[in-house]
Amino acid sequence: MQYAHAVLASALNHAVSEDQLPRNVTKLVPMKTGRPVRFEPLTLEEARRLLSAARAHRLHALFELALRTGLRRGELLGLRWTDLNLDAGTLSVRRTLQRLPERGLVFLPPKTKASERRLALPTECVHALKQHREQQVAEREAARTVWKEQGLVFPTRVGTPIDPVKLRRYLGTLCDSVKVRRIRFHDLRHSCTTLMLEQGVELVTIKELLGHAHIGVTADTSAVEPVTATVHRRCRQK
Repeated sequence: MQYAHAVLASALNHAVSEDQLPRNVTKLVPMKTGRPVRFEPLTLEEARRLLSAARAHRLHALFELALRTGLRRGELLGLRWTDLNLDAGTLSVRRTLQRLPERGLVFLPPKTKASERRLALPTECVHALKQHREQQVAEREAARTVWKEQGLVFPTRVGTPIDPVKLRRYLGTLCDSVKVRRIRFHDLRHSCTTLMLEQGVELVTIKELLGHAHIGVTADTSAVEPVTATVHRRCRQK
């Protein structure tokens, strides 16, 4: 309903600007803004159980990155080995993998300018990525001529991009295996934010890690209500 109202309002605004109509009657119809659905992030214990189960998965390193750094699904699947410096323990976000209508899987620039970032990796992620690199060498040798090299960190077993939708199914299976309630893949990003806040990490630091343009967005990504309220109050005072 809100989408239809917005489309109609836009069309009538244009008609008014062209003197084809005296006024935009959609302004007489108030539209309620839906309240955002609050999610329940993973607890520290749930996160540990989930990562423990992920160790047996071929994309173990991907789940480590998702929960420890808050990288978006498309950012993870768009990573290339040239974006990583495992000796220095850093990762650069330079692209994202998305599925677009009529175009299929395509690599696009990061979501915003702030999304294009360089971050330091936790030790656990560096270790998992080194193991993953060795595993990928074995998969490449097993695939032989079928392998399509694209330099991706997290490809299929033949080197091609993974459809982002599949990550949701992989995550659901992992959640079921350790009896953790099913969550969306994007909720790993939300959980990462909340867990870091609970451990005392500064909100501005989390903002840079997640690649948000505004700190208020970072606060809304968290499920910690007092922090969100405080940030909005400070923003109004400025």
